[in-house]
Amino acid sequence: MTTETRTCQNCKTSFTIEPEDFEFYEKMKVPAPTFCPSCRFQRRLMFRNERVLYRRMCDLCKKSIITVHDPKKRRIVYCSPCWWSDKWDALEFGVEYDPQKNFFEQFRKLQEKIPVMDLVNSYTTLESSEYVNHAGHLKNCYLIFNADYCENVCYASGATYVKDSLDLLSVGANSEFCYEDIMSGKSSRLFFSEDCFECLMFISQKTCVAVAIVSDAQICATSNTIFITNLIQEIYTKKNLRSCASIRMLRWRI
Repeated sequence: MTTETRTCQNCKTSFTIEPEDFEFYEKMKVPAPTFCPSCRFQRRLMFRNERVLYRRMCDLCKKSIITVHDPKKRRIVYCSPCWWSDKWDALEFGVEYDPQKNFFEQFRKLQEKIPVMDLVNSYTTLESSEYVNHAGHLKNCYLIFNADYCENVCYASGATYVKDSLDLLSVGANSEFCYEDIMSGKSSRLFFSEDCFECLMFISQKTCVAVAIVSDAQICATSNTIFITNLIQEIYTKKNLRSCASIRMLRWRI
């Protein structure tokens, strides 16, 4: 058996199948793949719904709940208080495994039969934060995911120890007053920036460390430095930057 190049039926890119791969498929008695590795990986992750929320009824207490499970799907969904309670016995849903039948068919039937939790949250640690998932220890948060120990944060993913911020991706480590930031931490008043740590009053920056008061400068891996230009001094003197809206307007004027 030689190396074979095929075209993915999904994304139409080319991928190769090595001889040892063919041996494995033959051993497992399965056909060779028609999707490339990336598309196959995406299909394997399709079971995980992190950010799409639905409203449906709890199948135990009948209350209206927010959940990641589509009400059109054949799943039994309990709200978090019911799912963690002693109102039901998980052993009642057990079934005998039949080795003569297809494993995945049996597994799917088991999934459709067993109750699942509405959201993957530490629900007892949430305060006024109903529209969140994969989260815990939140207060006054809205539409944030994969988050812990946040307060007054909206529209974020991967936020940890953040306060009074919105529109974030992978920001944490005691950050506050941040807006439109990616992969940053230990910062305050950081706006439209990426890969910035221990920064103060930053606008539109990338890859900065321990820097204060900079806007639209080409700075990389700068440590323990304070940049205060005449332009920034004038801007901060004339304009009272108290809102994200004013920051957004300022960004296009600099």
